[in-house]
Amino acid sequence: MITYHNRTHMTAVPTELLQDTHLSVEAKGFAAILYALGDEGVELSELACQLNMPEERISVVLTELADTDYLQIRKEGDDEFCLELRGK
Repeated sequence: MITYHNRTHMTAVPTELLQDTHLSVEAKGFAAILYALGDEGVELSELACQLNMPEERISVVLTELADTDYLQIRKEGDDEFCLELRGK
């Protein structure tokens, strides 16, 4: 018997990011969630819930990703930010 499972809800995360020894596991997980979200807008509280981490910790992880050039953060409006993941 052959069983085939079609897993259409998968996300590709760059291997380079996952194997980067300078990134914490939190940053890698956060990046993977961002890749899964695609171009959707999401509230900080929703991200915190998905990652099971306090909102205050998210800013630390965002800084880590930005400092290692995996993330570009642009402010758009008074309280809206655009996060853009990129390869190095």
